[in-house]
Amino acid sequence: ISAIVGGLGVMNTMIMSVMERRKEIGILKAIGATRKFILKQIIIESALLSLIGGLLGLAIGQLGSWSISYFSEGLAFAKTTPSLMINALIFALALGIVGGLYPATMASNLDPIEALRYE
Repeated sequence: ISAIVGGLGVMNTMIMSVMERRKEIGILKAIGATRKFILKQIIIESALLSLIGGLLGLAIGQLGSWSISYFSEGLAFAKTTPSLMINALIFALALGIVGGLYPATMASNLDPIEALRYE
């Protein structure tokens, strides 16, 4: 469930980013940017957003885990391994790419004339 919510959050953020940058995308298309270029740009932005979120989540989670283990002696806590962290980052990256597909497609299909008229 959290993956679905995370994916929808990324998609919503990227849709708003595309809507705010409609004019910029229109100018790029008007000067010759290809559909593939726009698609790639939005997907990379979405993936980076998710990767940064994943890194911050791992850092905050690790600090929380250390804090709990420090202040509560005798309680069991989850031990994180490097492979678990790498898998979490790969999952966050994949979620960002999947969440960015619809906004990227939407941006790459914009008509330059309509995008430049929009304001």
